[in-house]
Amino acid sequence: MADSQQVDTGETGVGGVERKEADVPKKAVPHIEAVHAGEQPFLLRIRWARGEESLVDVSGMIETFRIFAPLRADPDRFAAVKVRRVRNPRPLER
Repeated sequence: MADSQQVDTGETGVGGVERKEADVPKKAVPHIEAVHAGEQPFLLRIRWARGEESLVDVSGMIETFRIFAPLRADPDRFAAVKVRRVRNPRPLER
């Protein structure tokens, strides 16, 4: 079971019921250990820090948005995908 933390929302909920506290589960942010282009166009093979692997199809996003036009035009550019390491990540602010 995940740990949880009490958070005071200070909001009024559904039906005018005041919400004073909410249980917010503490979850670790998933970390990508490695990423490679998959066998099909716009498919990513992701290895997570805990050892699991996922295949993620990003074709819908790449084919929809203009910013990804260079990836559509050049499969070698997509195949060059890599994990960028951040040396001193800032902690999330609450």
